[in-house]
Amino acid sequence: MEKHRILEDIELLIPGFRGYKQKELRRESDKLLRTKICDELKYIKKDFEYMEDGIENIDELRKCEEIIKQLQKLIDKIEHADYGYAGFFDLEHIDEKELDRLYEYDEKILKKIEEIKEREDSKDVLKNLRILEEEFEKRKKYMMGE
Repeated sequence: MEKHRILEDIELLIPGFRGYKQKELRRESDKLLRTKICDELKYIKKDFEYMEDGIENIDELRKCEEIIKQLQKLIDKIEHADYGYAGFFDLEHIDEKELDRLYEYDEKILKKIEEIKEREDSKDVLKNLRILEEEFEKRKKYMMGE
């Protein structure tokens, strides 16, 4: 309760502090989302690594290795994305429609992860990984104003 009152006092004393606080919350939300996505992809990757040990067919083994490689590439790309501090979060006020658009990208990404978890064959997984990467790139470009 006391901390809340202190923040209110600071907001009154420092012009723009509220906007700063909102920007930080948006950055933190973006970081949490990216962490969740990476955790899910790491889980899927571990699953494929476990399956890889039991595969005897060389073609299936290669497909599994390719999936693992693509998963790691995507994990690295998302984990090390630094656009969370780009212009999108620096705006004092973000229009609700802009946020809705961002959330649409987030929803597509999370749904695609669920589809990957329900994989039927390696072709579907690789296709869905490519789509997931494309959606992440679209989200990134949207946030950068491109």
